[in-house]
Amino acid sequence: MLITKLTITNFGLFKGKNEFDLKPKKYNGTAKPIILFGGKNGAGKTTLFEAFRIALYGSNLEEYRYKKREYEKYILDHFHQNADTQFCCDSASIEIEFDYAYLGEKDHFSINRSWARYKDELTESLSIRKNDLEIDDLEVSQWQDFINELIPPGISKLFFFDGEKIQLLAQDDKNNSHLKESFKTLLGLNIVDKLSTDLGIFIRRKAKSSGEKEIQEELTIFDRDKTDLEQELDSLLQERARINGKYQQKLGKLEEQETIVALEGGS
Repeated sequence: MLITKLTITNFGLFKGKNEFDLKPKKYNGTAKPIILFGGKNGAGKTTLFEAFRIALYGSNLEEYRYKKREYEKYILDHFHQNADTQFCCDSASIEIEFDYAYLGEKDHFSINRSWARYKDELTESLSIRKNDLEIDDLEVSQWQDFINELIPPGISKLFFFDGEKIQLLAQDDKNNSHLKESFKTLLGLNIVDKLSTDLGIFIRRKAKSSGEKEIQEELTIFDRDKTDLEQELDSLLQERARINGKYQQKLGKLEEQETIVALEGGS
């Protein structure tokens, strides 16, 4: 994968459309495959770095998974705002272009992620083009999965990182935890943890959608009816015991009378 161009529009410090040509240049006939961005603090270097990951993964970034509100707030806070007039743009976008080689064939991709704001509501759009043609053999809902397969998020953690934090990779006092986590993600070794989290969220959502509250209410009613019926049964059993006692008394008296009649010669 070779990134060739980055376009940022009304995002962060970048007002309007800003294009960055990232194709390697040659100097005195020698290829120079490294491109450096320099600038003072607050000049937008971190925004450039974050733009690559946001364009590729959006809310699928690990730090925003299952945190839709936080992701939307991050995007809205990064809509360009004029410091003098306090005017804030209503739309923004990031587009990344790159060449991707597979089985000896090289294709050119462009991924554009854009946002529009209406009051406090945020709408996100994603488009993918391959060799200047929109991908039409996939449903729109599958585009993000296509990107994840093309450039797995685990790989991105190894190639997109803040240069100021590179020391954490070189001198990690916690058993190389940063590098270890990157490789675990890259190799899919954290899939069990992710699956456990996903299943927990799925079960909670399924319980809510299946009307768990209504079921609990029905169970409460059934429990109350069961208690009432048990009390009624207990009362009936006591009444039966009382009547059976009277019956035994009557039966005893009847036997006494029969005995008296027999002694007097009757039958």
